[in-house]
Amino acid sequence: MPGTGHRLQPAVLQAILDRIAACESDRAISRATGASRNTVAKLRLSLEFWGVPYPPRCVRLGRPSILRQAQREGLQAYLNGSPGAYMDEMRDFLYDEYDVRISLASVYRELEKMRWSRKLATKRAKEQSEPLRRLYLARMAQHYKAEQIVALDESACNDIHGQIVFKSFWQTLKR
Repeated sequence: MPGTGHRLQPAVLQAILDRIAACESDRAISRATGASRNTVAKLRLSLEFWGVPYPPRCVRLGRPSILRQAQREGLQAYLNGSPGAYMDEMRDFLYDEYDVRISLASVYRELEKMRWSRKLATKRAKEQSEPLRRLYLARMAQHYKAEQIVALDESACNDIHGQIVFKSFWQTLKR
């Protein structure tokens, strides 16, 4: 059977593997299965080197990564230190530390490879700043009372005149 570049049928491949395991010669396996002696020899070598009938792919498919492993680890360390960083800050960090010019899309792809998301960053930022939050709340409690704090939202803005309308504030004063 001349070489066609295609893989063997599963039944033929299994028969060859069984005969290789039984320590038969390449010529005997070739006569019994109909595969060429070169095919049997290649299968035997692949089993010896890699433990599988066909060699694994050596070339990684797809777009080559811009960042090397050390740069990716540096970015991971930077994110562990400041998890709330924006992507342009990450890009600037990579340029400053490793002299790598990288686009925001590439930063996004690297974050996806590291399984890093905005939710995860927010969660880690909250976990890391517990003492700072306590200190901030203690300072706020010293200087202000809850009645003194007013929060404004864009939804309270009058689009026609550009004025801010304090609906709930005025309603509480009228009562």
